[in-house]
Amino acid sequence: MNNEKIFSNYIEKIEEDVITTILNLPQKMTEAILTLDAKDFYSDKCRAIYSALCEFNQNNSIQINKNVLLDFFATNEKYQFENWQIYIETLITNFYNEDDFTSNIEIIYNASTKRQLDEFANEIVATKIDWTKSTEQIADLQKKFLDIIERKKNSQLEPIDKAIAKCYKSLESNFKDKGTITGTPIGFDEIDNITNGFQKGDLIILAARPGMGKTAIALNFIFNAAEDLVKNKQAKKKKIVLFSLEMGKEQICRRLISLCAKTESIDSNKLRNCNFSDDEWDMVSAACDKISTLPILIDDSANLSIIDIQSKLKQLANEYEIKLVVIDYLQLIRGQKIKGNIQYNRQQEVAFISKTLKAIARLINTPIIALAQMSRDIEKRSTGPVLADLRESGAIEQDADIVSFLYHPEQDNLGKNDEISQEIKNSMTNQKEIDIQFIIAKHRNGATTRINLTLLKKIGLFVPREKQ
Repeated sequence: MNNEKIFSNYIEKIEEDVITTILNLPQKMTEAILTLDAKDFYSDKCRAIYSALCEFNQNNSIQINKNVLLDFFATNEKYQFENWQIYIETLITNFYNEDDFTSNIEIIYNASTKRQLDEFANEIVATKIDWTKSTEQIADLQKKFLDIIERKKNSQLEPIDKAIAKCYKSLESNFKDKGTITGTPIGFDEIDNITNGFQKGDLIILAARPGMGKTAIALNFIFNAAEDLVKNKQAKKKKIVLFSLEMGKEQICRRLISLCAKTESIDSNKLRNCNFSDDEWDMVSAACDKISTLPILIDDSANLSIIDIQSKLKQLANEYEIKLVVIDYLQLIRGQKIKGNIQYNRQQEVAFISKTLKAIARLINTPIIALAQMSRDIEKRSTGPVLADLRESGAIEQDADIVSFLYHPEQDNLGKNDEISQEIKNSMTNQKEIDIQFIIAKHRNGATTRINLTLLKKIGLFVPREKQ
């Protein structure tokens, strides 16, 4: 007998033990159904019985017993096997060990995962890649793979005493460290005080019109959070991640150098032509040395799908604790265009991206900041941005834990008069400093507010307005 046959016999025996336990202790079905689907069973007969048990579980009035099962199979043509009565009676009278039930479920689950991976491997070998559509095909294969290995086992129902004990332990820890930030600090006291740092598992949307400083403030957040990790000697174990779908790594590094140097003599223009004095060059070198020590990882792939992002973060989370993820920007991510025979429109695609980002944040237990574009509707009113201004919003505002905007107060006048509108735009282009409002318009776990900041345009540095 070969190893595969031995393994098959072993799995079938485990599956029969699980079915026997449920038939004798029907209450055990509630535990099994949290982890196993009928398709997870290798044996055709066990799969059929478990399918019936799942149907009975949905109908609380049906009591599980031998006669009910036999009647079920007698009236379902797709379950025509010989000797049902003998087989079921044998299962009911088999020896079973209740203590093995949970571990047996785990074995069935893992064996099912292995079979699905084997089938997927064969599918990859058989797939003929159409190189005109290879990106979509590869993304589909990635998604199938992730669907297999990340099949979720639902969390068990938990008594309130255990849940409150965990909550108390967390509160006790925070009480002992009262005054400290519990989330990831991003270096702006007013924002950190409102949010208590960006919290694990949260999806934070940061939206603005083009040219308002979305990328600049995101780099401020990244730089400050990374500096905090270095300060607390956590840089080796914890990482900050930036997915830049619009800007290349070198351009990002130039911006970080200017931000780190914090002097107008090291601005974006000089970093292009390198017309530095010796002292300025020393400052550039010092900034490069400092930035090189920061625990920042950059991916500047221009055509990332949401599945690519999920895969990369999942892999990275196996090695490091990810303290913050920034995506620049949401509307450039490729989403799911087709599901089955359904063609998604753009709003549905963005909604899928948003929902998946929130799921990723929870999966890797990390705050994710996704930059987003706002629609032009903001230029048609004088009351500032609202949630509906999120471009191609779909379900973005619903999925996000925090929705924030960057807003220039003088935009109140935009759209009222074309000449005024152009005058303000020109003024903003020529200004060295711009007063910006950081607006928290939605905060699932806290207050909403407006925070006044100043953007030093030449070096991309945001500072609190009162501290300039």
